[in-house]
Amino acid sequence: MTNNTRPKFLKPSLFDDGDRNAPTDSNKSAATIDRLNELESQHELVKFNANRDSSIQVQRQQLPIFKYRNQILYALETHRVLIVVGETGSGKSTQLPQYLLESGWTSSTKSICVTEPRRIAAINLAKRICDEKSFVLGEEVGFSIRFEDCHTPGVTRIKMVTEGLLIRELMQMPMLDKYSVIILDEVHERNTNTDILIGLLKKIMNRRDDLKLIICSATVDAEQIKLDRGPLISH
Repeated sequence: MTNNTRPKFLKPSLFDDGDRNAPTDSNKSAATIDRLNELESQHELVKFNANRDSSIQVQRQQLPIFKYRNQILYALETHRVLIVVGETGSGKSTQLPQYLLESGWTSSTKSICVTEPRRIAAINLAKRICDEKSFVLGEEVGFSIRFEDCHTPGVTRIKMVTEGLLIRELMQMPMLDKYSVIILDEVHERNTNTDILIGLLKKIMNRRDDLKLIICSATVDAEQIKLDRGPLISH
């Protein structure tokens, strides 16, 4: 995919146009990302929802990622690895699993696994998807973290887990046979568990032709991950 055809993920600036402390255009992107990371680390980030009075479905369609839904699904059909780069708030974490669910990527024996670097993120994302789809938490959508398991085998289609828990699952199920798609979310927060998972998944995909992998990141650092010559969808 050429640079000219790559979709653009856009989000409102953290700074008002009249803010004297706002960075210049050349530094705005880096400053915005740094500020988001700072707020997230301090748990002080509050996102304003301009469409809060609209229905859930309308709010989903207002997310930046929605206009590229078909493009993402087509890319996943034709490639084994897909890298999605979009800033915080673009809808990567909540919408991608739903797009896959709606497109028939799950069954009674196959589900979608989404990894998160933090436990609170795995829980909150599972709850949000349940709210959007009117599901009961622990049935069609669930989560598994250390010391807490909220999912139903054979029923759960989307499962949120921490990176460390997926590594533990690999010890019991080396080929991850019950997953059809694995989404590595927040890869820009790369840590030891992320590197271990990427290395193990690369070996698994050499033996499982039916396994799909989606890597999500808020920065273009995902381009440095060499797993396959899959398409890159970036902001």
